[in-house]
Amino acid sequence: GLQDTPYWTSTEALVAEDPPEHLIVLGGSVVGLELAQAFLRLGSRVTVIEVMTRLLPREDEAISTTLALFLERDGMRLIKGTATQSVSHSGRQFGVNIGTELISGDRLLVATGRTPHTAGLGLASIGLETERNGAIRVDDHLRTSVEHVYAAGDCTNQPQFVY
Repeated sequence: GLQDTPYWTSTEALVAEDPPEHLIVLGGSVVGLELAQAFLRLGSRVTVIEVMTRLLPREDEAISTTLALFLERDGMRLIKGTATQSVSHSGRQFGVNIGTELISGDRLLVATGRTPHTAGLGLASIGLETERNGAIRVDDHLRTSVEHVYAAGDCTNQPQFVY
């Protein structure tokens, strides 16, 4: 499966020295699309696979539709409303099985969001509230539910932009 492959996160993609010939991106949200477009403009062939029926599912539908038209016009392949069934790696190529097709590429970027690793920290014991996924609940000023305690970054319930 995926864990046994040398897939990229946004961190690895940002420090890549050479653009891949064909980049497969899992996730059609902001981070995945920004990196997909960057590699497309660097000359890579790019395929984006999004499980939801449209890109940027948290944004207005008109924005999503217009963006998809521009990206496809520029040559990006968009596969929406499709879940990845399995991922394999042969040493040189990734294979992404979407059920109806096996997509091959030399790099795979997983941009489906980051999971906060807060389990076992005892946050509830000090009254700190978390979401079901472990994200620390903060307000617009990054204040937590505990006075004088702030949280920032991927451990919070805020958008997880990396740059």
